Amino acid sequence: MENKKLTSEALLKSILEISCENNQNLNLSLANKLARRAIKKAESINVKIVVSILDSGGNLILLNRMDNSFLGSIDVSINKAYTALSFNIPTHLLKKLVEPNGELYTLENSNNGRIIAFGGGYPIKINKELLGGIGISGGTAKEDTEIVEYALEIIKTE
Repeated sequence: MENKKLTSEALLKSILEISCENNQNLNLSLANKLARRAIKKAESINVKIVVSILDSGGNLILLNRMDNSFLGSIDVSINKAYTALSFNIPTHLLKKLVEPNGELYTLENSNNGRIIAFGGGYPIKINKELLGGIGISGGTAKEDTEIVEYALEIIKTE
């Protein structure tokens, strides 16, 4: 058996490969899986939705608009994802906080009006790491929340 020397380049390559294998991240493949699952749920309850998914920097990875969904739902879904990502909280949990006399009253006026304080947005987390945000718009706040929660069942969220 030949004895091979481990070069610094080979060592670095093996460390990077291990890191990539163990590090889950939000990419287009995962975003597509989440969107397909959301659309499947929306179809089952007869709701036309828009799904938006942002990466951890707030950049749009995916936007899917079902046929005949509301045009206004495009912006709302993106902003639900943005809100959930920005505050690391599902958007429906902000509702009471932003009402008059709430601890965060008028928060929705910040961030150039991008803050949405009703259901349908969730942070995307894997192993407690915040990787992005997902926003669903098209149904009632309750329906949008139900759809996003169903979609997120495919990954471990905390």
